[in-house]
Amino acid sequence: MLLIPPVQLPHTTYQLHELTIGEAIGLVKMNPTAHEHTISQFLACVLTGNGRALTVQERYLLVAQYISATCVGEVDFPIGDNAKYSDYLRMNKPLSLDFIALGFEETWCVHPLYGWQAEALEDICHTWQDWIFGCMAAQLATANEMHEGELPTIETPTAAYQSWLKERITVFKAYPERDFAELYHAFLWGIEQLNCYFELGFDNEGLVCLHKEGTGVAPARFQVSDCLTPTAIRFGR
Repeated sequence: MLLIPPVQLPHTTYQLHELTIGEAIGLVKMNPTAHEHTISQFLACVLTGNGRALTVQERYLLVAQYISATCVGEVDFPIGDNAKYSDYLRMNKPLSLDFIALGFEETWCVHPLYGWQAEALEDICHTWQDWIFGCMAAQLATANEMHEGELPTIETPTAAYQSWLKERITVFKAYPERDFAELYHAFLWGIEQLNCYFELGFDNEGLVCLHKEGTGVAPARFQVSDCLTPTAIRFGR
């Protein structure tokens, strides 16, 4: 069995282990566009603990580190024709789980996005616009909601959480245009402050990691399929 070096971060150390062939075949059979669900299943196989409880940045980092350690043979593995892993990785900013206060009359705050939330969003979001509204619904909370303990948790049933998200998205879509634009740009500023390991953007299939050079360079998605051997892929099809 391949021994994967520990992923050492300031707040914790993650020890990953190699997939079994049975686990890998199971991952091949999953919906190829269900990125967040597949990552959760992958982490359940290679990591002790609940991968759904990690932030999306932690999850993407662990997938990328597995790719780096097992599949390519090069730590700074290539992405596309002209980029490498290090062009997307930002290790100069530690993980923060604190909220960022945005202000406004409602005293909005923005929180990190977790795996269980991204999974739920994946089922109800089908365009990049959906993902932006969905992430705003998931990550924004008022000070009163936080104080009253009214927000869903990882223990909330998925169907109930998705209904809650849809109701919240409907509320945001009913905002006057200029009021929404102001909150949207504040939200973008807030998630930029929360970004660690990767700067996140949106496409029609969900969240992507942005190149350090910004616009004009293709974003990356660290996919579980890149962790799998050709043998597992052949057996799974």
